[in-house]
Amino acid sequence: IFYLNPNFSALIFAKFPKLSILKPIYLLSENIVKAVLKIRKLFYKKVKPTVQIRYNLDADKELADFLTEFAPSSNKMVRPIEHFEWIASYPWMQSGNPTAESKKYYFSSVAKSFNYISCRLYSNGRLIGFCLLKERDKNLSVCYLYANEEDKPIFAKDILNWSIEQNMDTIFSMDETFTNYLLQNKRKFIYIKKIRRPYLLPKSKNISADIFQFGDGDVVFT
Repeated sequence: IFYLNPNFSALIFAKFPKLSILKPIYLLSENIVKAVLKIRKLFYKKVKPTVQIRYNLDADKELADFLTEFAPSSNKMVRPIEHFEWIASYPWMQSGNPTAESKKYYFSSVAKSFNYISCRLYSNGRLIGFCLLKERDKNLSVCYLYANEEDKPIFAKDILNWSIEQNMDTIFSMDETFTNYLLQNKRKFIYIKKIRRPYLLPKSKNISADIFQFGDGDVVFT
């Protein structure tokens, strides 16, 4: 997880409830730091993005054709268009303020903001790369990234710049090439935390966790 802003209050007070008396003071100091960090935008040189970033998940024919063509050349599992149609049609999260009912559960189905963000890379008018991001309460996750290895840093660069412009708090990536680009730009983050995501795989199958995307499973929905 790459932290762009000091987004630690929920974690601190969930783990140390006795410190809740200090919450108003901590939140004030955290908001002050966030306000100061916004100034960094003034020093970033704006460049025209290479990747098209849109606040929707269009499971259209262009994407369907790309997934069909990309699958044979990839060493990872490539989901068909029906998978993304399902994601777009049946969101598990509602956007809005928490309700009395949602507060009863630790894993709430309500978030202040919840969006799927589609990123497409073109070459000579032809789609050559696709990335699906999930944004939940200013926390960004790279759920699916289908692109050649040499093109993944292009996604990483544009998504990082876009995240700073949109004042995102965190970026979560499990893609090695994408993550390595972010690691090369450590100075843009206030903190970096390594996360392990273990898989249970059957011994009877010749299968590796490397073929899966971060969004495979329920992560893309929550």
